[in-house]
Amino acid sequence: NSVKFSTLFAYPIAVAIIVLSDQISNVLLSKYEYASFFLRIYMLTFIWIGIGSNSNGALLNSHRMTKETFQITIVQFLITIPASFYIIPRYGVVGLIGLLFLSGFVGNLFSLKIIRDSFNFMFDLTSFIKLLIAAILTFFISTIVVNGLDFNTWIEIIMGGVFTFLVYFIIIILIQVLDVTDINYLSDIADSLGPLAAPMNLVLDIVRKLIVLTKRSW
Repeated sequence: NSVKFSTLFAYPIAVAIIVLSDQISNVLLSKYEYASFFLRIYMLTFIWIGIGSNSNGALLNSHRMTKETFQITIVQFLITIPASFYIIPRYGVVGLIGLLFLSGFVGNLFSLKIIRDSFNFMFDLTSFIKLLIAAILTFFISTIVVNGLDFNTWIEIIMGGVFTFLVYFIIIILIQVLDVTDINYLSDIADSLGPLAAPMNLVLDIVRKLIVLTKRSW
């Protein structure tokens, strides 16, 4: 569940940043000509959250499997550091980001193998694929809409961000990424958020009803 829920919230943030990279760069990084391009491709490294990049290491360390986490680090080092001497001088920042992407992929594959061998379970592949599809669809829809905006940059960022999140969560409801059990789990978490608990639970109640309605429609 930790992988699924971290992916659930990380992907729309990454997509929103990719879609709005020109506006964000215009506000924060206007002195750097290629900032928006580098920002876009860097956000692609967050795809590995969907296979547990935020959770795999913590799981192994919580079971005192520090030897295995060290092995993962060594594997990443042996693959990326030697390659960096060739790739970075030739491809610059793009090469560096490509190595980060490769390092994340290799490290997570290795950690997933260790987790499967040690605990006999894996991340939810179906949820990962559905969330990735939702993110890709959201990217295309939001890009079309954001490119049609012609307002103040800050207004475009706010409107584009809100629209991206709405589209993403509508899609994940339609393709049934979440079920009522997931919403109940999120509701338990929301109860610990103090003043934010009431509005969060209101939103979750709406989502719960939409999930039930969608399942009946299918």
